[in-house]
Amino acid sequence: MATSAFYSSDHVLDHFDEKDKGETLKFESFSEVCSFFEVDRCIKWIKENCFKRTALQLPDLFLNTAYDIALYLEKETSARIYLLADTSYRNCCVDDIAAEHAKCDSLIHFGEACLSAPSSRLPILYAFGQQPIDLDHFSATLNSQLQDEEIKKYNEFVFLYEANIASCSTNMSLICRSLLSPDSRLYEATVLEEPSDENLVHGVHLGRKISMDIEMAKNPVLIFVGAANSPLLTLWLMTYVKFETILSYCPQSKNMCKIRSSSHQKLKKRLFLIEKVRDANTIGLVVAATGVKGFQDAIARVRQLCKNSHKRLYVLSIGKINEAKLSNFASDIDVFVLLSCPFGIVLDSSDFYKPVVSLFEAEIALNPDKTWYTGDGWTSEFGDFINDTIGESKDDEVDMSLISGKIRATTIENGETSDKNKQVIEYTAGDYFNNRSWKGLEDDQSIEADLSLQPGRKGIPISYDYQS
Repeated sequence: MATSAFYSSDHVLDHFDEKDKGETLKFESFSEVCSFFEVDRCIKWIKENCFKRTALQLPDLFLNTAYDIALYLEKETSARIYLLADTSYRNCCVDDIAAEHAKCDSLIHFGEACLSAPSSRLPILYAFGQQPIDLDHFSATLNSQLQDEEIKKYNEFVFLYEANIASCSTNMSLICRSLLSPDSRLYEATVLEEPSDENLVHGVHLGRKISMDIEMAKNPVLIFVGAANSPLLTLWLMTYVKFETILSYCPQSKNMCKIRSSSHQKLKKRLFLIEKVRDANTIGLVVAATGVKGFQDAIARVRQLCKNSHKRLYVLSIGKINEAKLSNFASDIDVFVLLSCPFGIVLDSSDFYKPVVSLFEAEIALNPDKTWYTGDGWTSEFGDFINDTIGESKDDEVDMSLISGKIRATTIENGETSDKNKQVIEYTAGDYFNNRSWKGLEDDQSIEADLSLQPGRKGIPISYDYQS
């Protein structure tokens, strides 16, 4: 078996998303790079705020342009520019930890962004990139889809787009309005370019400002512009299950298609994962987002939930997660809870040895005050429930597993428990892992052993000297 099955690499090339592999943009000149990333706007931002040390965070597929951008910014601004060549977790999250290592006073984030409220106090500028779009082709293909008899039955539409489409969103929104019938209504989920704590209470989800009209729409059609396998579209449909018909347009392939939402099937799988969390005795909390606001509060909340549910918890920080890393703990942990930004949530954990769930599944499974069904939607942002109250479990309640059909263990005492079992015993995480059957390579070689060189065997394999 190849050694790659046991060891995982942190090389940059290993972290390309499948979406990025097929949609890499090629620039013919540096002027195209400056235009795509709005470098002039970055220069203006640095000068106006008198920044002295600025960090540049670029996604992996654009690192080949990082050197030229850094040199140009230093020349035009006289500021010291630092490149964050490899992010701690995901490209979409602001890597404030790496910026603090260089003592930077500002950070510019390039490319795709999850737009989660950052935990850093550093000023942040987002340069999503200006995706070129053929507006005439978009108008023609959208008009063709709107002539469909099924689409004509709807009179409410919502316009959603990826962050790199923001520069063309106004023109595309006007095209949509001009093609819709006079009695139709179009709502737009606008990109929030400066996420902050104050914005969290004004109807912001997935980095988009959601108006009350979108919330109140009963059965709207979603007009989405972005990559065909965009994580934004998947998360949006799981959050707002009322969207059943989607008109999806991919700017790279210039293809628009009508698709049906499969979010209900995905949400039913989350119900199964919730039961797995309830059945688990040992839970591993994998921290994969230290740049998202409130991650420390989220860790404390999971600790409290596990304590109330009488489950053992281990907090793991292993950088960018993959199957090989988590398999090192698979024999000791029943379920992994992934603390990440919305785009980092693992929706399909079939390749992992143990289930990987989000904080939402852990919240529903371990908080007695919470109930959930698939028609009620789902959330990938732990900020939506991190301040909710945590209920207390009742010892007289009988809980049965819907997976195994067995009664789950309770903490009811019948009065016959000996005092010995009630003693407080010092216990650490190392004590638990020391009980594993395999503890790694053991150095049991005696120090006094003779390590001097000795003559080896001579001859050929069919007849060594000592065999003659």
